[in-house]
Amino acid sequence: MAKEKEEKKVTKKDIKKRPSKKKENVNKVDIDKKIEKDPEVEEVKVEEAVTEPVVEETIVMADVEDEKIDTKVEKKKRFWEEVKSFFILIIIIGLVILGGWLFVKYAKPFDSKNGNHVNSSGSEVESETAYITYKKEYDYLAVIGNKYLIDSDEDSIKIMDLDLNVLTELDDDTEYQFYVGTDGGLYAIEYFDLDTSVNAFFLYVLENDKLVQVKEFVDDNTKYNLIMNDEQLAGIYERKPVIDSDNGIMNQTAIYKLNGDKLNLENYELESESKLLGDDEAYFIINNNYAVVSGIIEDETLFGLYDLNIGKIVVEPSYDAIYSTKNNSFIVEKDGKTGIINSKRKLLVDYEYDFIADNGDFYVVSKKNKLAIMNSNYELITGFDFDFQGIWNNEPEYTYKLCCTNFNTFRAYKHNDQYVLTINFGPYGVAEDGYEKNESYIISEDGTYLTIEANLFEINGDYATASLFESKELIVYDTKEFKELYRLDFSDYDYDELIYPEMFGDSLIVSLDSDIYYNLEDGKEKDANITYVKGNVTFKYNYDKETVTAEVDSKKFNFDIYNVGMLGAHPVDLENGDFYFITGDEFVKINKR
Repeated sequence: MAKEKEEKKVTKKDIKKRPSKKKENVNKVDIDKKIEKDPEVEEVKVEEAVTEPVVEETIVMADVEDEKIDTKVEKKKRFWEEVKSFFILIIIIGLVILGGWLFVKYAKPFDSKNGNHVNSSGSEVESETAYITYKKEYDYLAVIGNKYLIDSDEDSIKIMDLDLNVLTELDDDTEYQFYVGTDGGLYAIEYFDLDTSVNAFFLYVLENDKLVQVKEFVDDNTKYNLIMNDEQLAGIYERKPVIDSDNGIMNQTAIYKLNGDKLNLENYELESESKLLGDDEAYFIINNNYAVVSGIIEDETLFGLYDLNIGKIVVEPSYDAIYSTKNNSFIVEKDGKTGIINSKRKLLVDYEYDFIADNGDFYVVSKKNKLAIMNSNYELITGFDFDFQGIWNNEPEYTYKLCCTNFNTFRAYKHNDQYVLTINFGPYGVAEDGYEKNESYIISEDGTYLTIEANLFEINGDYATASLFESKELIVYDTKEFKELYRLDFSDYDYDELIYPEMFGDSLIVSLDSDIYYNLEDGKEKDANITYVKGNVTFKYNYDKETVTAEVDSKKFNFDIYNVGMLGAHPVDLENGDFYFITGDEFVKINKR
């Protein structure tokens, strides 16, 4: 550095002593030219030429100063350009970081391992919509309890949540039956065929990416049954025969919770809420936090309640029958009459009805083969204006525990703020033509009602259909005021079949010898193409080609109907408002609607 400074000083000194040769030559040439043009001023010009070096030195000094100024300006300019570039760089880095954060927060990239595709776009209803897809790697793809996605074959099992996070992968040739527990966990049952008289199995739970054994239920003197609550695994029921000196052989019974804890039933029998196939049924159905139990009291079988949370009897067996409701109460029967109590045995509805049918947020009650509607506050909305018909006009009977060929001859449900009661309802939703009446009633909250005569009456969204078997007519109503929109006449068709219509998407389908398709809005016959909209998914069914296209935002899924059932990939609703569908070999979940 010192050497450099010294060299600069020498240069400056040399410049002050003499002008540059270039400038000197230029000046001499200029003087000669002036002399040629004007001889009279030759002497003056020579004198000027003689004194020129002094001027030259001054000019050179001025040039040096200008050079200094230019250098300073250049440095200043360069400095601000560097500052500008620095701030631009900072802004670019900030934008990159912000973009990365937004991507991580609102988008999920393609995962080559899981085959997971994610796309996001704007929506008028939600700030964002998104879908994810998964294509199966093995033979069997299924959703368990609307919470877990399982991809499996004979040797491998992959378990995921519905956001496609892999919970565990097993290289296991064991055949499991999977259930979602009432605690939200995933449980697996491994059965052993040790004896046909017992259900022997191991119970596992998914913990920390592994199936961990909870308990083994293997005893050749004991029967084990699964306990279900709203299609979720609630526990295990144990029955072990023991010899009682007074009563002979009795069952020693217990309930095992999902964590393996044992609850002794004090020799009372667990009663199922649904009728099942005999004494060796695989499942017992219970509801709420209570189990209905039975006991022999003075040679009579009576029923009470067992509290599953505290593990004790809270209502001693004293009723002819008990059935839990979705209103957290219990339908009880005494001396041929039916009422409603709570778990403290408070009488909510007096014993005055032949039967009480629970419909979630309302009830159908009966007196002397007549029906009425009672709301969730146990108030009668209607009088006993509606007939309770028997099967083929036999003596009417009501069955609480429906199974197999059992069915009741009426159906009740709510549509918007109205109650719908059909009194000709047969097995599997099919009307029988042997009833004295074939009527449905649209009942308002004030008890007034509209009567619709039809062999088969169905409501689907904004439309309702009434099928008249004798006249071969089909009437379509709107469901706002239940006014007739149009009527289809099939009397010219040469067939002996009854009219069973189906409403799906934008179409009305009438199944005769072959299917006939109509536009649901105006009743005009159309081709076999059906459009069904669910959230931001549009399903397009082509029944002639047996194909379905699901359009989600800008992505399309194409698949065959025969791979996924009659209606194709029908969407399944989840509790949080999301929904999913399976195309046969691909799972699609719509995250926001």
